[in-house]
Amino acid sequence: MLLLLALLSCDKGQKNATAPTLAPRSLPENEDGLAEGHAAPIGVVDLEESRLGFKAPNSIKGMTVRWDAERELLWHTSIFSTWLIGHDPQTGDPVRAIDMKVDGFNPNHLFLDAERDRMIYLSTHAEKVRAVNLDSGELILSIDTASKGARTNPTQAAALDPATGRLWVWNAHNRTLNGYSFDGEETVPLTGMADVIDISAAPSGGKLALIDGVQRTSSRVVVVDTKTGESSVACSLTGQPPNRVVLMDDGSMILGGTRSRKVDASCVEQWAVELPTAPETWAWEGGNLLAGMEFGGVATGGIGSLVALLDPKTGTIVNKVKVRWESQSISIDAAGKRAFVGNGGDGSATVLALPGGEVQRTLPLASSADDVVVDTKTGDRYILSRLGGSRIYKWAKDGTVSLFTDQAAWPFALAVDPERRLLLAPSFFEGRLYAWPLDGGEGFSLDLGIPGSSGDSIGDFAYEPSSGRAAVVLPEQGWVSAVDVPGRAVLFARQFSELVAGTKAGPGVGAVAVANDSVYVGATRLSTIWRLDPNTGETLASGTVSSLSGSAAAAPGAQKGEGGKAGKAGKAGKAGKVPPPQGAGQRRPMGPGRPGAEKQGASQDGGAEKLSNERDEGKAGKPPRPAAGQRPALRGPGAGGQRPAGAGGQRPAGAGEQAPAGAGAQGRGPAGQKPAARTQRGFPYAFGIIHHDEGADRLFFGAAIVDPDTLVEIGSLPSAMKVLHSDSTRLLVMAQGSDGVDLVQELDPTSFASRRSWTTVQHPITRAEGCYDPVAEAVVLADLSRARVTAFSLR
Repeated sequence: MLLLLALLSCDKGQKNATAPTLAPRSLPENEDGLAEGHAAPIGVVDLEESRLGFKAPNSIKGMTVRWDAERELLWHTSIFSTWLIGHDPQTGDPVRAIDMKVDGFNPNHLFLDAERDRMIYLSTHAEKVRAVNLDSGELILSIDTASKGARTNPTQAAALDPATGRLWVWNAHNRTLNGYSFDGEETVPLTGMADVIDISAAPSGGKLALIDGVQRTSSRVVVVDTKTGESSVACSLTGQPPNRVVLMDDGSMILGGTRSRKVDASCVEQWAVELPTAPETWAWEGGNLLAGMEFGGVATGGIGSLVALLDPKTGTIVNKVKVRWESQSISIDAAGKRAFVGNGGDGSATVLALPGGEVQRTLPLASSADDVVVDTKTGDRYILSRLGGSRIYKWAKDGTVSLFTDQAAWPFALAVDPERRLLLAPSFFEGRLYAWPLDGGEGFSLDLGIPGSSGDSIGDFAYEPSSGRAAVVLPEQGWVSAVDVPGRAVLFARQFSELVAGTKAGPGVGAVAVANDSVYVGATRLSTIWRLDPNTGETLASGTVSSLSGSAAAAPGAQKGEGGKAGKAGKAGKAGKVPPPQGAGQRRPMGPGRPGAEKQGASQDGGAEKLSNERDEGKAGKPPRPAAGQRPALRGPGAGGQRPAGAGGQRPAGAGEQAPAGAGAQGRGPAGQKPAARTQRGFPYAFGIIHHDEGADRLFFGAAIVDPDTLVEIGSLPSAMKVLHSDSTRLLVMAQGSDGVDLVQELDPTSFASRRSWTTVQHPITRAEGCYDPVAEAVVLADLSRARVTAFSLR
């Protein structure tokens, strides 16, 4: 999310601010985590604190919501949070906040135990259980349960039994279902399962239903009496196992999947329904049955997630409602009149009226800080809160902070054109580029000529103010697009088979830069870089580097990063047993896949559209988008209306290379060969890792120094992850120390010797993006998980 290309100075419209002005906070030295003995912050904006009124880091990825009828609050937390926040259901404003007192805990499951006035939260990453009293905020239960030696994510399923207050958790490492008591003193293990896919407790309590995946093509339904510990196999299933189970009080069950069905206590089918994709979550309350499908696309009705409302008696789909992005949690009030959908993609909650499913309102619940750029003419800074309601804030030079715009659907990076007075942001879900005048007036949006994305493979964005060219890479389906912003035209749109990463690859697998009359595209997992003609997309050169990251594992013999975690041993107690399944101990069956997002009905002609409060989707007269693997007709200067040779997603042969074998997602490089180097999974700071140093005419691809014409590797930086800024006096990089602490370093631009360093982020799954502010002569860091932006002086 950091634009490095135009970052010779952090160069990376306008809707007038209507939100209340936020007050930036001044911090004493080192309170923001900067290294002892180095510069103190000269300015801090805490987006979440500005809303809450106190310091409560609370970002939102993987957000879970629960409705509390007793207190009439909508509670939420997330995998990055250590706080439990209660919101007003009408406005979304925070009303209560409870400190979970667990640094780095990362809860991603909430269980409201209304009978005992407590909220239980579970970290599936390490199987840690915590519970707080919702009246006093007191921590009343703390259990660290993961088996010793478990690496990551031992928990795959969990359910709360309302009758006993016992939390049942499936540990995938030791293949045990543990029931943890209210006081935390008793643990009841239930053995004999192969691999539990999902657990559901009856609404009135007393029973559990489990989907136990025996093999990839078979499973069984196990029913457990939680009071006696007795269990039995209700039935065995063949074919793709269900990914979810919902247990009713009468013993009937919903077995969820793309084909979802209701069965009685003996697994006799009562009805079946075909859904666009396998639901991520189900909710059952007050006669309402809702299924939430996480990712969007053609199959689910376009951008965003989909909630299907079903008649629980017949399985008939009553309504399909499109909500926001990455909706993984649904909570229904006890009266059955409202449903709250937690949208982890942008930190909001959608309120649906029941039984019809009409959208009543969308509540902003949390913030993030994904990117920050600087207007070098005025010194104003712009902050992206992609995971916080798709909002962009203006941090003015006078210190005030206000909402700038919230019009783009999930923008993932920012750029400033100081001469044309524009702020630019590409939309991840829409496949569009938005532009807003910095000094007021109406903005415009430009279709990129490529399908939008829907999963976690966030792309990269680059802009060159001198030429007005912008480029976007969306690696989910391997698309690269370049546009002429002043001319408002698509220059080229091209699909790379090598870049195709799918929906779950994570951010940073594709990088892009615009400089030197070229578009540079990088595949970080292949350590491969291409130089493209900026008008046609034709490949001019390609190269493979061995030192993409100075501190991550790259080529054999390269320095390896440190990591690894150990869980804590769980308690043993009374054991109940289920008859062992045939084939027990085999791998968990694969869940139903999600369809790729192929947005249709959007403009292909490269023309601009004026912005309004409505999304410009599906307007009449627009030709359809191409399907994945097809390319739109080229428009703009130099294209000549013709596409370079090579169709069906294959890149054409260019100077200095051979056409690839098209291995694509299999991780093969040019000519089908394995690349010389690979980066480790979870490459830090992978956004914007291509940077062109105009003064020295050199290209940085992560830690590798590359000749910008031939793409031959000519050197590497010590310990660096990526370059933030370069000029004749200093080189600023993001790096990682041997202890895993992330740093900003100032290097000598010639010898690369370290001059100074500043600690940035110490949590293993958080991320900071930064830029150089030449007006204040400062580094500005946006810390995603803490929703905080910090500036510190280099003077």
